[in-house]
Amino acid sequence: MSTWAGRPHLSILGGKEEDRFTQYLAELLRAPVVLSAFLKSVCGLSAIVDSQISARTQVTIPGGRPDLAIRSESLYLLCEAKVSSWLHEEQLTPYAQELEQWHQAHPQGTARLFVLAPQRQVGGIVQAAERDLAGAGLDQWRPTSITWEQIAALFQGLDVEDRRLMLHLQEFAEIVTYRLGEPLRPFTLEECRQLDDPLVARSICRARLLVEQVTKLLSKRGSEVRANRGELYDGYYLKYDGRTWWYGLWIEAWAKIGWSPVFLQLLGYSNWPLPPFPAGLPSPAGFQLDNVEQIVVPLAIRHDVELEKLADEQAEVIWRYASKLPESGSSEQQA
Repeated sequence: MSTWAGRPHLSILGGKEEDRFTQYLAELLRAPVVLSAFLKSVCGLSAIVDSQISARTQVTIPGGRPDLAIRSESLYLLCEAKVSSWLHEEQLTPYAQELEQWHQAHPQGTARLFVLAPQRQVGGIVQAAERDLAGAGLDQWRPTSITWEQIAALFQGLDVEDRRLMLHLQEFAEIVTYRLGEPLRPFTLEECRQLDDPLVARSICRARLLVEQVTKLLSKRGSEVRANRGELYDGYYLKYDGRTWWYGLWIEAWAKIGWSPVFLQLLGYSNWPLPPFPAGLPSPAGFQLDNVEQIVVPLAIRHDVELEKLADEQAEVIWRYASKLPESGSSEQQA
């Protein structure tokens, strides 16, 4: 039975995106083990979490409403959170004034101001905040920057006994990654080991050769095939009877979904739910890219199967989608 009292479902009631993210975060911080790790790893504070410390969202102070407040008898942290918006002019001034008054009454306590934002914009937000606070004579309350990506990385690696809590920590980390993209970070040791292995490179080369074999087969069936390559994808537009699909290696889809680096993109679908699919066809999957739901079909690469046979199988899957579900292709002219 779960001992965590968090109610993450409350986050869906938030009116603004920042409200939903911070509500979810605050519910996770109701677990002492999570709050302790957050204070130490993200906030840089070695604090002992006890029943006196609480995390709350949308608290009211004179002149403002910080997104997150963490407080006890000896600790007072205020945090303004941003996901896609920017600071309002002098937005942090009431927060700094509140912390100043509290610190005067609790000189032995710890008071800090934080700005929480995506990694790509947190630096600019902090600079704007510093200018405002300096203009108000409150530059001693320079905000500390933290990022959603930092929190996601912490939660992804946090080991907790409560299974329900563990699932929501992983879910929160996945939501951050889907919304903000894969964070810039050092390579892990495991990633370096994989990239050091020439077998990884040979596997990708073989997958690329498979794509070429499939497109040749589709051309013979009457498909118009046109190359389409970019930073993280390498494939082809396939056109049948005025409808267009995309097929090839898609690294971003592979990183988010797994299963296979080779995908058929159903350009005619952009939202769930999807219509019923004929028996025997592999099921589509979805992932968010630039806030748009992409619908793709991962095409399995099976071991010990001759490349020609595997190419026949994938070509048949694509052909069946095109002939049985023409609406899965786009009717718009692709650039």
